[in-house]
Amino acid sequence: MLCLSNDVDILRCEPVLFSELHLREQVIACGSAAALSGTTLTAPGADFPAAGVAAGCVVYLSSADGAVHGSYEVVSVDSPTTLTVSVVRADASAQPIAPPAADDVIYRVCTYRPQAVQVARQLTEQFGLTGDERGYTPDDIVDGDALRQSSTYAVIAALYAMHAGAADQDGLWEKNRHYQRLSDATGRRCTLALDADGDGITDLVRDGGCPRLVRE
Repeated sequence: MLCLSNDVDILRCEPVLFSELHLREQVIACGSAAALSGTTLTAPGADFPAAGVAAGCVVYLSSADGAVHGSYEVVSVDSPTTLTVSVVRADASAQPIAPPAADDVIYRVCTYRPQAVQVARQLTEQFGLTGDERGYTPDDIVDGDALRQSSTYAVIAALYAMHAGAADQDGLWEKNRHYQRLSDATGRRCTLALDADGDGITDLVRDGGCPRLVRE
């Protein structure tokens, strides 16, 4: 399943979506009595790979003594019971940043992959990256940062719409509209260079501000 953004991208914008506003029905792993040492989270009895936890997920941690309380990047899944985690980084290629050490840690992994998959379908159709007669797919994008940002905003907008629909709060609807505007604006500004054969030479440029015309 194609995703153009991941949960860590959401964490950078709206950490509350992994704490107070997490979707309980999309929790894929949770437990207690875990230990955090450096960047290693050890959770006896867990099976993170089987649960679908992967790099790019977000884990919420809370210790009984209050030493750790917040959401962190999952950098890697190292075994069924251990994760490498990090304080959120501006650059995913940077070294992981260790949270405070803690014992007796409650952990929870909530993922928004289903929403990201839906948004990816919409964006790939918008930019004609569905393997059509020209054969272009998301793998042909030279630099997908703008599309990733548009996807992140659209996923957040969808999540706030879900929360607003359940709680009918004006503030949540405003959040939805705010992020939808950001997603639309980013998509219109997005210019994608496509290189289908991987020779380093751009074959085609698609501009998000110009609607594509499709012959029926």
